[in-house]
Amino acid sequence: MFREALLFTVSLTAFAQANYQALKQALALTDAQTQQLQDLQKNRQEAAQAVYQKISDKQRQLNEALASPTPNPAAIGQLEIDMANLRKQIGAGPSVRDEALAILTDAQKEKLKDLQNAMQLQRAANEAIGLGLISAPPPVATPIRGVSR
Repeated sequence: MFREALLFTVSLTAFAQANYQALKQALALTDAQTQQLQDLQKNRQEAAQAVYQKISDKQRQLNEALASPTPNPAAIGQLEIDMANLRKQIGAGPSVRDEALAILTDAQKEKLKDLQNAMQLQRAANEAIGLGLISAPPPVATPIRGVSR
């Protein structure tokens, strides 16, 4: 059991390390840029999670205040205002996309346009596959480094 859990943990770690290989190749991303992009996402998620936790705490307090035999309208109103202000924090500041694009070089931003165009063709390609007009690409197996079978 311990061995399987250890292998699973190693597999997840190796998968995380092997991730983004296609994107790195398509945009010629450096390892440092990839790490910066991952850190940006992680930091944004952690910040949002902290705000969501505060909203959850305020909501719990609001529920308790509303369930009170003698609800305090001023306290209830303040809790609603606090939650509204917390919700505003979630989308405040520069967008993740703007921050992520700032990590890329001008040449990489140009290559990103090709990916955007390819994404727009994805639906048409799927429909063409469905009608037998083109063949689906073969599945891509992403090897997991550091794990042997």
